[in-house]
Amino acid sequence: MQKQSWTDLEIIEAIQAGGARREAALKHIVQQSGWKESVANLIAPEKRNLADVEEIFQESLIAFHRKIWDRQYEGRSTLKTYFLGIAKNKWFTLLRSRRPLEEYAEQDADTHVADAEAVLISADAVAWLTKQMNLMDERCKRLILLAYNGYSSAEIAETVPFSSPEMAKKALYRCRKHYRELLGDRLKDFLN
Repeated sequence: MQKQSWTDLEIIEAIQAGGARREAALKHIVQQSGWKESVANLIAPEKRNLADVEEIFQESLIAFHRKIWDRQYEGRSTLKTYFLGIAKNKWFTLLRSRRPLEEYAEQDADTHVADAEAVLISADAVAWLTKQMNLMDERCKRLILLAYNGYSSAEIAETVPFSSPEMAKKALYRCRKHYRELLGDRLKDFLN
């Protein structure tokens, strides 16, 4: 049975505890907290579309999780207010990235074109890396993503499951090695 109501302290403790408690807290935020609707209302209701709301919510959730996990939240506001502040910053960043280049002053054009090229290259690289990741089996993808999201070997062992953290660590090592091999074989093609 799912917990119906969470206090801010319970959410913080669950995220910092990791494993199944973290998953339950994040599931609550996504499915029951009403935070996604608040994000939708925050980002200019007359102009929003569902894809923007989903993108901003997901990016905000990732940043929120990292800040709580890294103990950067100082308790100066409620968690919802803190989350919405993150979402607002993500929204403004997205809007700035969509601003037409013509709006920039001519003397800044070279700098902004270089920035835009870097963003496009970065987006291409992420798409390419994701494509390579999708060539791996589901288990390896999951292990690498859990490690990327800050899960310890013990948490991975509990989540996947493995008989011990050491077994999880060995499996993760093998999967990372395999991913590097995949990248090595294809990296030259991508760069050319």
